[in-house]
This record gives sequence, C-alpha cells and structure tokens, in this order.
Amino acid sequence: MIFEPENEAQEIAQNIRTIVAVKRGTVPYYRNFGVSVSALDMPIVAAARYLQSEMVAAIQAFEPRASMSQITAEIDLISGILTEEVTTK
Repeated sequence: MIFEPENEAQEIAQNIRTIVAVKRGTVPYYRNFGVSVSALDMPIVAAARYLQSEMVAAIQAFEPRASMSQITAEIDLISGILTEEVTTK
C-alpha cells in the first residue's frame, strides 16, 4: 500500500480503497464516511447489487475526482465470498 502517492491517479485510487474498506459509522466525527454493511444478512446476489450502489454513492460523495467506469462483482456460491472490483477511467 502506498502512503505517499506519487501522482493524482495514485492518490485517487488510494482514497477509493479507503472509502470502500471503511464500515460506515466507525469513523468518529465523520459517521457517514464509508460503506454500509446492511447487506450482511441479504442473499449474496442481492448483497452484491446493494454493495455496488453503496460503493458508487460513497465514492461519488467522498472522492469526486474519481471517474468510475464499472464495478464488477465476483460471487463464489460455494464459499459465500463476494468480491467487488472498482474500475476507474
């Protein structure tokens, strides 16, 4: 992980990683920062769609310089693991 980005693109990518990794409500004095984890009890396909919309909203709110082209979900139904990937322009 880069803590001192060398350019704006790296800084934006680092900020996006931080935004989507933080559970909403856990940052003191900044309770709206991050992504809601309300999807934990949803069926995995519904959770994927919910998290995608949450991620888009959070990234637009907290990193307006980001220009997203897509967010893709990879679902492993056997293990129950959901992986989301954000692609920027």
